[in-house]
Amino acid sequence: MGVSESLAVTCGSSGKSYWRNAITEGTHIALNNAFFEKMGLITLGDGWVEIYYG
Repeated sequence: MGVSESLAVTCGSSGKSYWRNAITEGTHIALNNAFFEKMGLITLGDGWVEIYYG
């Protein structure tokens, strides 16, 4: 996913809750918008624009 092994271990073994772990560098690198677009999902911003502006 583009994250170094040491950064992945640091994120995975963190004592932080999932909510606090979501703001870590490793999570941002691995789970970016491109990752979710490949899964066929849209970003919240794009969804809001579609709903708001039609």
